[in-house]
Parts: sequence; structure tokens; C-alpha cells
Amino acid sequence: SLPAANAIKLLILTGCRRSEVANMRLSQIKDDVWTIPETKNGKSHSVFLSKKAMSVIAEQSSYVSGDFIFESDRPKSGEIEPILVDSITRALRRLIARSLPDMEPFTVHDLRRSAATNWAERLDAEERVIELCLNHLPLNKLVRTYHRSRHDDKKKILWKTWGDLVELEIANDPQEHREMGNVVELIRRVK
Repeated sequence: SLPAANAIKLLILTGCRRSEVANMRLSQIKDDVWTIPETKNGKSHSVFLSKKAMSVIAEQSSYVSGDFIFESDRPKSGEIEPILVDSITRALRRLIARSLPDMEPFTVHDLRRSAATNWAERLDAEERVIELCLNHLPLNKLVRTYHRSRHDDKKKILWKTWGDLVELEIANDPQEHREMGNVVELIRRVK
């Protein structure tokens, strides 16, 4: 379904958990910041949305009638509900079986892990900034107690740069590069 496909795109672009994306609401987004009111660690989390993430949200929000961005097309209660997190998992499994059969199997959580790995390896992000983007609490009690900086400026740059990289290398239609034959030039930009 379109909601599940767009949810997968946002998982890739944000590195967020599937439950956070499935329950995303329009009212939680102000300008290019998505504030998740409560997360797995019990705290709110602010996610800076790239241009590509904003375009996915804009596309998806044009199909909904309520506050949930990923609205279920089969609500159980008769009221507007978000898609089920299992819908995202099933959609990813179908995508892998249909379009990526030769690829090593991966899960929804692997999208989060892949974002974090690429932030470190491709964008040279600091470990602390990656952990903040993932909304992990520091394991070190001293860091948890004394290091209170949220590094919002660094997180914003990381998410924006990641969105640009995903759009450049993955999200573009390969048909746009037809004149180059079967070779698509990839440009690696690190900011």
C-alpha cells in the first residue's frame, strides 16, 4: 500500500523506529521539525526533516483525512487510525521478495541500523550525534548526567545531508540517466 511504501521511505530518511513513523501525526510537524512526544526511552524526540522527507510527508498527507500521516485504509474501530506497524514489515517483505530476491534478507530494523552505519561511514558523523539522532540514552552514566548538549545544529546537518545523499544516490529515477547507458554516476558529498 502507498502508506506502507511511504513509511518505509521515511524509515530510511530518518532512522526512526517503525512505531514512531507509523504513528506520525501532522500536528507533530512544525516547519521541518517532527517532534515525537513520547518514544521508547520515555522522552520526546525532535527529528529534523530533509527536503526528501518533507516531500514524502507532503505526498502522503494529501491522501489522509485526519491527523495521522499514515492512515489505515482498514480501521478496526471505524475511526481514523494509523497503519499497523506490522503492515510496514509485511510491505518490506513483499518488496524484498518481488524486487530484491538476490539480496541478503533484511528487516525493518536493519533500515535504522543502515542509516546509523552510513551516517558514520559516509557522512563522518560523530558517535554522540548518531546516538542522539537515534534517540538512544548514553550508556555511560557520567555522560548521561553531565553532557546535556542536544547538538541540534549537528543533528540537523546530518539529517539534511543524509536526505540529500539518499535522494541523489537512491531516490532518483534511473530513467533520468538513460543517456549514460547502464552507468549512473554517483557523487559523494560530505559536509
